[in-house]
Amino acid sequence: MYRHLTTTVASRRRFLQWGCIATAASLLPACGAEQPTRVGVQTWAGFQFLTLAQRRGLYRGQPLELVPFETSDGTASALRTGQLHAATVTLDEAIRLRADGARVQVVLICDVSAGADVVLARPGIATLADLRGRRIGVESTALGTLMLAETLHAAGLDDRAIVAVPIEEDHHRAWQRGDLDAVLTYGLSAELLEAAGLVRLADSRNLRQVIFDVVAVRDDVGSAHGRALRTLVAGHFAATDLWRHNPIDTSYELAPLLDTTPERVRQAFKGVDLPDARDNHRRLKSPATELTSTARQVSEVLVGAGLLGHVPDLGDFF
Repeated sequence: MYRHLTTTVASRRRFLQWGCIATAASLLPACGAEQPTRVGVQTWAGFQFLTLAQRRGLYRGQPLELVPFETSDGTASALRTGQLHAATVTLDEAIRLRADGARVQVVLICDVSAGADVVLARPGIATLADLRGRRIGVESTALGTLMLAETLHAAGLDDRAIVAVPIEEDHHRAWQRGDLDAVLTYGLSAELLEAAGLVRLADSRNLRQVIFDVVAVRDDVGSAHGRALRTLVAGHFAATDLWRHNPIDTSYELAPLLDTTPERVRQAFKGVDLPDARDNHRRLKSPATELTSTARQVSEVLVGAGLLGHVPDLGDFF
């Protein structure tokens, strides 16, 4: 959802220019692929460790083809039609694919919003409960819908208690129109708005975790792609380990992928958690009760907003 370090409303997972848990992936048979294993990669910072691993040569010898996508809709469509074997998507996108009949499974949590998404309000509005009757700017996206639902849940309000104002432009510019009392935002827009005096009421650390970026795999890819997918998983974790243990040098490698400077790379990951292999295993290990409950909760929000026709079968989703 953006370009450079600016914010647009097209989708937050377009934020930056160009994130399968090892144990889960190890369930895939280790056979050689007769054709390249095509993995769609969206332009979002949390997914670029896959690209970094490729540039580091960690996929050498495996027929892995990373295919860049500018939009989440394009990625989801290619995965749905079988043009891709796997893809980076948001959890809500994976759920919608499942509801549309595409048998996809989540095999890696790349990142989790942990403060990146924020609720800002004009001075004088001190608590989430004070949003009653207020005009709240929110993106016309599934993620915007989820963030609004979680904000209202935490405030003890329902959607009739506020006026949701769709934002179809840069968040900072939308605020400058002067007709909003609060805004749900992230990234540079959040920085600019806080610098302008807006008050942070909550962020995705305080709200229930529902914003996940994941890798989803079609369950019909077959054994031919098992080894390549395991290599993909290993590459992701190797690249995130580089970031954790040597962030300065890794910033220089990530900067061109994120279309920013090495000095700004840390900012790109502000408020974003990068679960390691151990955390992925804990969350994804069958029956993945916590994640399945979250997915059901997300599904119900999307159904209520008219963005999903029904809650899909989530029995083997993780």
